[in-house]
Amino acid sequence: MKFYYIYKALAHPENNGYVRPFTLKERLAHVGEAQRTLGSQFAWICDAMDNRIKHALGNAPNSEFVIDPGGRVVRKRSWSDPEVLRKDLVELVGPVEKPTDPESLELKTQAPPRAAARGVVERIEIPEGLRAVMIKPQLSGEKDADPFYAKLRAEADGELLRGGQGKLYLRFMMDPLYHVHWNNLVEPIRIRFVSGDQGTELDSRVTPGEWTGPKVKEAADIDPRELLVAVDTSQSRQPLRLVVKYFACHDKQGWCKPVTQVYSLAFQPDRDGGRVTSGRRRDQFAGRGGGRGQRPGSSFRPRFGDRPGFGGRPGSGERGFERRRGFGGRPRFPLPERQGPATAVFGRIAGVDVGSGRLTIAVRDGGNRDFRVTDKTPLQRNRRSARLADCRKGDRIVVRIDPDQEPPLAVQQVIVRGEHSEKK
Repeated sequence: MKFYYIYKALAHPENNGYVRPFTLKERLAHVGEAQRTLGSQFAWICDAMDNRIKHALGNAPNSEFVIDPGGRVVRKRSWSDPEVLRKDLVELVGPVEKPTDPESLELKTQAPPRAAARGVVERIEIPEGLRAVMIKPQLSGEKDADPFYAKLRAEADGELLRGGQGKLYLRFMMDPLYHVHWNNLVEPIRIRFVSGDQGTELDSRVTPGEWTGPKVKEAADIDPRELLVAVDTSQSRQPLRLVVKYFACHDKQGWCKPVTQVYSLAFQPDRDGGRVTSGRRRDQFAGRGGGRGQRPGSSFRPRFGDRPGFGGRPGSGERGFERRRGFGGRPRFPLPERQGPATAVFGRIAGVDVGSGRLTIAVRDGGNRDFRVTDKTPLQRNRRSARLADCRKGDRIVVRIDPDQEPPLAVQQVIVRGEHSEKK
């Protein structure tokens, strides 16, 4: 048996301070950091920057595959389950006399690097339901060009993505790979949204079009710099262009220098952008500045093990990969053959009208959406066959849809998980 880790796009960027890499070199550096901090001797496979492996394997954040010597996938699940994997290996390969358990490994883990103080800058309040959007750093092809020491993450609310008018949240994080920090003894970070051929005019679609970061008493820190702006793209959906200026310092190498970098930002969701977890924000950045804690409403976000259809072995009991209806992890829908509009909707039930067969869902990216459910629509609640009348307001829900239909969309499959028992 050979075991491999696959490095993919970060499912939860900023866990332990690590941020999304912009180049393949930085991805490989992340692999090196994982080997150093985790202490594991597993070999690593690093996905390309276009995330082709992630997409081919179904985009699940913590998937697990068993491949036989002939290259055939004989087990798969979209959420790793060590106990079930051990049973699989006993069945496929055979038992071992002295099975290894995690406690006996005595892995020598190490903490991530920390270049300066953190928890000194107060976090801002942001809306719930934000979604990562596409950004493109303007990378230089020169060998001696500065890397993006501070990296941007951009998230938009549902109103901006759907209607063209809404809020855009920007956050700049110092990349711990470079062991640098903000220099608070000089002018703070400055951001300009520019337009025109020369890039000197402010973009009138963004308010404010220019922003200067906070002044911090500490001489140096690695806290994020963040802002919330209003955007109106009703006249133009062309990408935004950001010019960012800041000072970066490396104490061990003894330098501080001004840095100017440019991004373009498109108004479309980033399927590989991951999700910054509320728990990480609370734990990592709580400090003298008070921290932001959880996003509003995030305390009710289900854990992976509690989501409908997550975890476990395939329910069909068949061994062939192609014949399985699904595999652990996410709801048991076949993977799409093409990329395109979303075919599944996640959220919580906001309303049920049994008479008209209408189901209202408070979706993750904000707002409510209506769907049609018929008596023939396959529906499960708490992993049992159910009816629309069994669904309760507040239940977690996943529905499969055909996005090419006219609204309200007819649901093809429904999976619900709730705390209340079904009607008898």
